[in-house]
Amino acid sequence: MLNETEVSFLKKIEAVKFGYWTLLPKEQIIDDGTTKRSLEPLVFNILLYFILNNERIITRQELVDNVWKQNYVDDNAINRAMSELRKALKSDKQIGHVVKTHYRTGYSFILPIELIYYQPKPTVQLESAPKKNVVHETIEVGFISKYLAPNTKKPSYFLLFFIMLIVLIAGSYNFLASAPINPVPAHSSEVPALEFYEEILSWEKGAIDAPKMSKDNKYLAYSFKASNSNYFALHIKDMNTLKVYKIITITDLIFPIAWSEKQSLVYQIIQPNNGEKCEIWLVNLSESISHAAHKKLFDCNADEIISADLSDIDNRLIYTKYKYRGIADLSAIVSRDLSTGKEFQISSPNSEERGDYFVTLSDSMDKVAFLREQPSGTDIFIANKDGSKKNKIYNVDYKISYLTWSASDSKLLWFNQKNSTLVEFNLKNLQVKAQQVKSEYPLGRRFRIDILSEDRFILATENQDFNIDKVSTNVLTEHFNSNEFEDFIAPFNLSSASIFILGNVKKSLWLYKNGIRKKLLDIKISNITSLAVSPDDSKLLLTTAKELFIYSINEFKLERKINLAGTIKDASWPLNDNILLTYAQVIKTYAWFYNLQTEKLIKLTNVQTDSSLLIEKSTLLFFNAKFQLIRKNLDTGDSKMLLQLENISEIVWTADKDYIYYIKNRYTDYIHKRPTINIGKEELLPISRDKVVVGLTLSNSSTTSILYIMYVKFKDNYLLDMKLKE
Repeated sequence: MLNETEVSFLKKIEAVKFGYWTLLPKEQIIDDGTTKRSLEPLVFNILLYFILNNERIITRQELVDNVWKQNYVDDNAINRAMSELRKALKSDKQIGHVVKTHYRTGYSFILPIELIYYQPKPTVQLESAPKKNVVHETIEVGFISKYLAPNTKKPSYFLLFFIMLIVLIAGSYNFLASAPINPVPAHSSEVPALEFYEEILSWEKGAIDAPKMSKDNKYLAYSFKASNSNYFALHIKDMNTLKVYKIITITDLIFPIAWSEKQSLVYQIIQPNNGEKCEIWLVNLSESISHAAHKKLFDCNADEIISADLSDIDNRLIYTKYKYRGIADLSAIVSRDLSTGKEFQISSPNSEERGDYFVTLSDSMDKVAFLREQPSGTDIFIANKDGSKKNKIYNVDYKISYLTWSASDSKLLWFNQKNSTLVEFNLKNLQVKAQQVKSEYPLGRRFRIDILSEDRFILATENQDFNIDKVSTNVLTEHFNSNEFEDFIAPFNLSSASIFILGNVKKSLWLYKNGIRKKLLDIKISNITSLAVSPDDSKLLLTTAKELFIYSINEFKLERKINLAGTIKDASWPLNDNILLTYAQVIKTYAWFYNLQTEKLIKLTNVQTDSSLLIEKSTLLFFNAKFQLIRKNLDTGDSKMLLQLENISEIVWTADKDYIYYIKNRYTDYIHKRPTINIGKEELLPISRDKVVVGLTLSNSSTTSILYIMYVKFKDNYLLDMKLKE
């Protein structure tokens, strides 16, 4: 076995020779002098593991643990991967086997290898620039008194290259099609806006969600919550007679998720007061709607609407499975045999990614398209229905909520809700066309849509209203009273004033002081992740996934824009010269300081971090990836676990030196309040159940403590049948 780790191997080795092949690790290419092949990430990682362990037999479990890095991988997935590796290592020259199978034992690499080392490039000094790469340091014990001192050590180009190489290798374990599609880098030139005939399909006042048309366009299913009611219903509308059937009414949330070709509807029940438990049910509507039989299929764990598609051909449900690999906020696409209950994976996102959240079967029922959420956008994949031949075909810088295939599977269609455009990706010529959609109704940015074709879709207009309330001396009151979206509040530290964002599509920053609101600035920044005021109340911080914007509050002008190479999950401003970031450098997320004087990032945690706060000058509170609350003394380096939260997918929380406030379930009836020092006795602050909490913020004013609650509330909306005008 080579005495090298994978990282040091990739750093030192220029090429590996075995048999007729030469492997170039940097490019992930093998070349026998006649044939040159690019290796897909999973195939490359398996080959690299065999090379690093070339003198012994490798078991299948070892591959699962060290290449897939999962608790369990389906045997078929391992077989497919080994088949892809063997196929890649065969050529007209290299006819014999490179990897040998040992019956009931594992595999071994049977060719001798030759390593070709290279010398690192000499260090190059980088000059200072307004948008330079940020230097990273690791925290040292007792660093609080030292962190303002500049670090004079400069990064080399070799180090930057090495980081980029690790990103490339660690980015995905999916293996793709043998001839990957090269996506078009940008949309085509502007085309005329689309005009539609718009027919209102709903007349009862209430909030409509998740419209889903049957595959023959005969029935439309949707979720409905009547105004001033705590009950949710599953409605079926006959599109010929327009008669509405209310087939279920319950106190839990209910959503249609998939139709089969034979008029069977799969729906999901989410039980907000039972952890994150949910159930998947099926109802057959082919004979009767009002007397249809309902059948429970299986239990699930999610407070999100599950995406699914149903195939009658093989009685399979392909759906989004949350808590993938036991990780609370990770999801993958799986295929479930509804007869036996057996499942296998179609997709395998990395644990550091946001997961796969939407799937749709092709018209021919032999392929799937699915979406993978990234911190700054969405990746679109295509694969065979059995999970083979995965191929990332396109990516965008916004979140896609819905994706579908066109007839004959020639295009993929989705909606860009940032600017109300219908987007077509042509799978034959790889062209992308985006057309503005005109509507008489305000669509907002959070509407639900079911795209039936290029010229027709069903749309439920915006049914959510974002608001901010406040809790003072345990009394919940409304903070603002507006009909606009109220989002992201930043309390001042030395007074009772605050700055908040108002608006949905058109956003603006507003100052709220002594009951008076004042508009400060219109902003065109999208995908905002955080808003915070500096400790001296002189500056405002606004962050996106990649950028920090710093405004002067007195003149309210943009003073500074900072670009970071990684991804910002959240941010706060606890110290004058240090902004606290929960930030992913390369892939994994940790807590960092960004020092405004030295323009450097200083690493504060060595375990993956979900979110973080500095409650005193040297006390860091953070939740790790296992949703354990950790208190760390930055002067001594000492850490202590304060709290373990079980069976959750995300945590919404805030804290000061006295109390921590959090919710474990967005649909909860109360907020948990515990002392920060002694996490023991708990208070419950009641809130209205129709408020879906999305954020908590505490004022840091020494005069009073106010808890601000950012939440979403259902509002009445319309269900529209939109048909393209000729």
